[in-house]
Amino acid sequence: LKQRIMMMNKSKTPYGSAIKYLLILPLALLMVTLNSSVNARNSNFVNELKTEEIGDQTPPQKDESPVFMVVEQQPSFPGGATALMDFISNNIQYPKIAKENGIQGRVYVQLLIEKDGSVSSTKIMRGVDPVLDQEAVRVVKSMPKWIPGKQKGEAVRVYFVLPIEFKLSEPESKDIK
Repeated sequence: LKQRIMMMNKSKTPYGSAIKYLLILPLALLMVTLNSSVNARNSNFVNELKTEEIGDQTPPQKDESPVFMVVEQQPSFPGGATALMDFISNNIQYPKIAKENGIQGRVYVQLLIEKDGSVSSTKIMRGVDPVLDQEAVRVVKSMPKWIPGKQKGEAVRVYFVLPIEFKLSEPESKDIK
C-alpha cells in the first residue's frame, strides 16, 4: 500500500505527454484542413453546376457599391410577408413533370435587392429538383420592385434568401420509401 501511494505522489515526466500532444496536433490540423478543402471543393462544384444551369443569365450590373447580408432595415416586399406569400402562391405553376413524379420540397433562392428595389442576380442556394428550381427562379424574376434595405438611412444593395415550398396535395403526392 505504501509503495502504491508513493507511485501516485510521484510526478510524471512532462516529456512523454508533451511528445504525444506534439504528434497529435499536426495530425488533427491536417485532418481539419483536408475535410474543409474537400467540402469547399464539393460545394463550389455544386454551386457552379446549379448557377450554370439555372442562374441569372443577365450580365452583371455596373453598380460596384458593396452588397450587404445584414442591414439595419431589411428589404421588404410591398405589402409585407403576407403579400409576398400571396404573390408566390398566385404565380407559381407546379411543373407537370414534378407532379407526375411526386417531387416536392423547399427551394432556397438567393436574390439581390438593388438600391432601387429591383430584383437581380438570382441563384439557387439549395434546390430540390432542376424543374422546381427553374420554376422558383422564374417566379422570383417576375417579382415587382421591393422596398430596398437601408443602412444608416441610405438605400443599399442587400442579399436576401427566399424559401419557396413546393407541396403537393395528398392525393397527388406519392409515398417515397
